[in-house]
Amino acid sequence: MQHAPDSFAVRLIKAQNLTGKRNRDICAETGLNSSTYSQLRTSRMPDPKTLVKICRALGCSADYLLGLTDDPQVRTA
Repeated sequence: MQHAPDSFAVRLIKAQNLTGKRNRDICAETGLNSSTYSQLRTSRMPDPKTLVKICRALGCSADYLLGLTDDPQVRTA
């Protein structure tokens, strides 16, 4: 039996923990306000532009945050 992938929020928190960055650091780098970022860490899905900003700030792939891979590393062609 296959387990369900972690939610976006869980993966976002895991990726952030790997960087050691605080919420306010991510908000400053992405331009998100703290309320919006808090919602992303609990239940809300980001729009595509916000997803890109978060991936850049955390240095992880969108595929990881969306549950398409378990590898948070960004792969280049």
